[in-house]
Amino acid sequence: MVTRVGDGCLLMVGAHVAHDCQIGDQVVMANNATLAGHVVVGDYAILGGLCAVHQHVRIGRHAMIGGMSGVERGTSFLMAK
Repeated sequence: MVTRVGDGCLLMVGAHVAHDCQIGDQVVMANNATLAGHVVVGDYAILGGLCAVHQHVRIGRHAMIGGMSGVERGTSFLMAK
């Protein structure tokens, strides 16, 4: 797979996007937000500072992840189909 970052994204200082991630358009990743491998982030999502998203998680469109949060697979309210 390939890591792809959509149009108009803002990745702030220290934001990390690992291998094979798919990031939609207009996504904001605040300082030190981290994506593990194989994560999908929908359009217009906002990831707060120091949040960590585990591998194989899907973040839906327009979702907002609070700062210093950990998101694990199986967190159904964030899963997007």
